[in-house]
Amino acid sequence: MTYIFKKILILKLMLLICLFSIGQKMYKLNLESSISYGRILPHNQHLKKIILNNSISLESTIYFNTNGNKTHHAHFLYPSYGLTFNFTKSGNKSQIGNIFSSYGSITLPLQKKTNPLSFKIGLGLGWVEKVYDVNSNYQNLAIGSHLNANAQIKFEKTHVLNKKQNLKYAILLNHLSNGDLKNPNLGFNICQFQTSYSFGLKPQKIDTLLKPLTKTKKHHFSIFNSSGLKEFKITSNGLNFINETSFQFEKNFGLKSNLITGLDFLYNSTLEYEKKIEFGLIIGYVLTIGKLRLGAQIGSHIYNKSDNYRRIYNKIMAQYQLTNHLSIRASLRSHIFNADFMSIGIGYTIN
Repeated sequence: MTYIFKKILILKLMLLICLFSIGQKMYKLNLESSISYGRILPHNQHLKKIILNNSISLESTIYFNTNGNKTHHAHFLYPSYGLTFNFTKSGNKSQIGNIFSSYGSITLPLQKKTNPLSFKIGLGLGWVEKVYDVNSNYQNLAIGSHLNANAQIKFEKTHVLNKKQNLKYAILLNHLSNGDLKNPNLGFNICQFQTSYSFGLKPQKIDTLLKPLTKTKKHHFSIFNSSGLKEFKITSNGLNFINETSFQFEKNFGLKSNLITGLDFLYNSTLEYEKKIEFGLIIGYVLTIGKLRLGAQIGSHIYNKSDNYRRIYNKIMAQYQLTNHLSIRASLRSHIFNADFMSIGIGYTIN
């Protein structure tokens, strides 16, 4: 009888530890307020003249916490989806001004702990108050348009105060650029340290059952076609059309990770020489989170290589699976730290 009692006690303790470790997800919603302090990074020498002081940001976020009712929830330690509103004082009132942005995000816990380390990635839009002007603001070569794409990556540590309240501290990188839709477009990279306070709303039940992920074939072949627009020079009168077709061979490593190799065929009307076609070899990685896929690729032109600066390129992607075969994808292609173009497209996968 004592043996059985001990087993039951151990089982209860394990259950309590498990529930406490996901305590911050016991609420359907979390409201969070954050303050960040840091500086715009001078990734290009032309930015040094306009980076005068450190930056400070205020953020408000609403998180929608998962509850285990979908297969991938428990496998990714119950991720959270968020919507954030951000206000940033850039540190240069006269040439950059204030920055307003909003983005959607996904937060992935990296540890099975009460106070986990998490990785957060967000994508959205940002509004920069002061932009390049040939007469009144010619030193701001970072941004040529008020409206820009906004991407944020963050590593944050959670300290659970109780089941309802959390404190967080984080290091983050916030990027703003328009993908060369409007020149100049060196972009802003803002590195900051952040402190946050969060509290939960609307209690919810957590399904702690680890459901098996659906096994898929180890190899896939996909074709993607996407298009974008870019301004070639500051003095250009209009936008130029770019179309990219990608042939990708994909190999699954486990149920979450995927390695990609393939070819990119690019029609680029902004090229200064007669040939407007470029071919590139690519290799990349994709993380699958339910129907959402996040990836990064690096490539090298093998035909019409142009100059050394353009020869190597990289892409970051967000892809959503519409059906077993069809998906939509948004991507940003760049050369080192400088954006080349943004594109939106559709893909077909042969399973």
